[in-house]
Amino acid sequence: MRLKNKIIILVAVAVVAAGGWLGYLQILPKAKVSRVVRGKAVQLVPANVTVTAEYPMDIKCEQGGRIAKAFVKLGQEVKAGEVLFEIDAQDLQIEISQIETDYKAAKARIAIGSPIRFEIATAEENLKNSKRMLDTGRLAQVEYDRTVRNVDILKDRKANEDIDNQRTLETYENNLRLKRRSLEKMKLTVPEDGTVVYIDDNGRTGGLVGGGTVLARVISRSRLVLAQISEESFAGVRPGLPVRVQFLGYYGQWFKGTVDRVLPTADEKTKRYTAFLNLDIPVEQLVPGLTGEAGITVNERENALLVPRRSVVGVDNSKLWVVRDGRVVFTPVGLGYLGQNVAEIVSGAKEGDEIIVEELSMFRNGQRVRAVDDAGQN
Repeated sequence: MRLKNKIIILVAVAVVAAGGWLGYLQILPKAKVSRVVRGKAVQLVPANVTVTAEYPMDIKCEQGGRIAKAFVKLGQEVKAGEVLFEIDAQDLQIEISQIETDYKAAKARIAIGSPIRFEIATAEENLKNSKRMLDTGRLAQVEYDRTVRNVDILKDRKANEDIDNQRTLETYENNLRLKRRSLEKMKLTVPEDGTVVYIDDNGRTGGLVGGGTVLARVISRSRLVLAQISEESFAGVRPGLPVRVQFLGYYGQWFKGTVDRVLPTADEKTKRYTAFLNLDIPVEQLVPGLTGEAGITVNERENALLVPRRSVVGVDNSKLWVVRDGRVVFTPVGLGYLGQNVAEIVSGAKEGDEIIVEELSMFRNGQRVRAVDDAGQN
């Protein structure tokens, strides 16, 4: 009977003690922990991403005048070579017609021939007679030389006239080419496929515009995805590296791609380097002005020790709060590759260690805590 009472008392004491211990644990501050695990370490370079049109195309009116027809509206998709505006060209067509008439008349005049050719023929006949007379002693050498000079003068006049005629024809031809080129420019076309994003207030049928006016702006359908990389992170970024991008407009979606090319110098104002990205995404989704973030994978290492990046603290970001035997231990560690969400640990921690991952500023070295894993279990 006494033995039975003793057992009952011991059990009661144990229950009370266990209850007290559990109660004590319940009042200890909770520490959400994650364990050090092995996996693939990734050295990730962060970047800010912007989408731009590869180039804008300004549709300019070089000649000026009144718009005869406008075929464009905002947001319109246009094809290369498509006419967007026609400028009234009636005055220019009249000028071209007048030049063509004068050109034909000049050619006809030249075809008839110069009267000088008859003077030359007469002078050459006189020269022959003068030579016979000189040979028989009936003409002085001085007179013969004068006849020779007269023939030369006439031939020079004919040569100069031919040069002037040729210059006249070439001037007409050049003027015609210029005027016809100007006539072509009265039809304003788009050089590449794109989308109309701007139209001038006078860019309508009947609108009066001056020379050099930008009547419309078209952005190309091709896009540039620019990654801006900080100076301290730029080392190692090179063409061909894999990249993942998340845009604010498509939050939650990650798009894969590669680094296409890298500018070798930093922007003077921002001190950031620029990489051009190729992404596996339909071009229709790459709206100019779209922004986001990217992670460029520079290196990878298998079977590495990994912890959540948010668990790394300290002035130099090289400390962990490790829970050992129910107490917090402020532990210096060596960091390896840094990924987007995880960091590689090369020293100071081992696989399975419990690492505090939330409210890190609430703990102190040596403090007793109740470890609760990140999934919510003790």
